[in-house]
Amino acid sequence: MEDIKSTIRTLTTRTGLSQADIARLLGVPVKTMNAWLKGRVVCRHRTMLSLALEALATRLEVKK
Repeated sequence: MEDIKSTIRTLTTRTGLSQADIARLLGVPVKTMNAWLKGRVVCRHRTMLSLALEALATRLEVKK
């Protein structure tokens, strides 16, 4: 999950978007995204979330 947290951190830093904005762009409930990041809920589809974040970063033209 650290790689996902890192990607979200990069997105928020480089785009000025909030975690809530990123969740909305991905079509994920804001509370769910927060629960994943805090470890309160297990993300059962980490690979899909990682790929979706990668696609979003590409769409927003964010470099690592």
